[in-house]
Amino acid sequence: RGCGENTLTAVDNGRQTKRRAPLGVRPPVPYMTDGRSGSFKERVEMPLKREMHPEFRKLDATVSALPLGLARGLDAYLKDFPFGCSEQITSGAFCRLMLTDEADFGLSRAEINKQLEHTFSVLARRQNDQGGFGYWAPETGDSISFVPAYVMDFLSESKAAGFVPPPDMFVSGLRNLQKMVTSDPKNLSEARTVAYGIYVLTREGVITTNYILNLRDYIEKNEKDQWQKDIAGVYLAGALHLLQKDAEAERLIDSYKMDNRDTLEPADFCQQPGMNSQYIAVITREFQARIRQITAEQVQHIPNPVGYRDY
Repeated sequence: RGCGENTLTAVDNGRQTKRRAPLGVRPPVPYMTDGRSGSFKERVEMPLKREMHPEFRKLDATVSALPLGLARGLDAYLKDFPFGCSEQITSGAFCRLMLTDEADFGLSRAEINKQLEHTFSVLARRQNDQGGFGYWAPETGDSISFVPAYVMDFLSESKAAGFVPPPDMFVSGLRNLQKMVTSDPKNLSEARTVAYGIYVLTREGVITTNYILNLRDYIEKNEKDQWQKDIAGVYLAGALHLLQKDAEAERLIDSYKMDNRDTLEPADFCQQPGMNSQYIAVITREFQARIRQITAEQVQHIPNPVGYRDY
C-alpha cells in the first residue's frame, strides 16, 4: 500500500518531454463487506472470525422485528460497492429507490434524487442508438441480455415513484425491450430474461399478448418440466394478470414455490434469494391476497442465503 509514480518520456530530434502521473498502490480488494443475517428468539452471538484493523473497520448491527431491518446492511454493501458496471450501479440505486418511503432509514428524497440522477446519467452514456444498455459502454448486437431488462425495470419503478428518468432514454429503452422479447431464446436463462422483459413492458401499458404466446411456444416445447416452477412463470403470471387473464395468471403463480431448488439453472443474475425476492415483488403488485399466505419460514428463504454468502 502506498503511492507510486509513472513517468512517460517522449524524445524527438533531441527534444525531450516528461510527464509524471501518481499511482495509488492498493490491495486487490479495497475493502470487504461481510454481511450476516438470521433470526433469534432469546440470544445470539456474532463473533468476528477474521482480523481487521481497528483504524479502518466499521462494525454495524441492526435488530428489527421486521424483515426490512436486513435492508440496512444490504444498502451499505451496495452503496460502497467499489465497482460500477451497469448492473451494479442499478442495484445500488434500486435499493435506495425502494427505501424512499421508509422513515426509519432517514433518507431524504433530495438525497435519493441525487443518486438516481447520477445513475440516470451514467446509464444514458451506456445506451446505444437502438436503446439497449451495455455493461460498461454502448454495445451492439441483438442478443437477449439481462441488463436492458433490469435497467428498464429500475427506470419504470423510478418513474412510478416520481423520480422521472430522461424521456428519450426511457422511450428508446422500451422500444429496445420490445425488440428483444421477440427474439427466440436458446435456453431457460434466456427465456427467463424474455419473460422479465415482457412483464416490465406490460406494466408500462404495452399489449404483450403475442409476446407471451411466442415465448410459451418455446418453453412448452423445450422447458416443459421447469418453466412454470421458475421465476419465468411468475413474470408471465404478473403480465397475464395485468392483461386481465386472471384464471391463467392464478394457475401460473400457484406453481412457484419459495423453497424449491430443483429447477434452478445456474446463471449470473439468477440465484434463489433473488428469485424469491422477485416473487414477493410480483405478488405484492399483482396478487396481494397471496401476501397473507407467506409464512415466516418461507420468508427465511430470502435472508438465510445472505448469511452464508449464497448471493
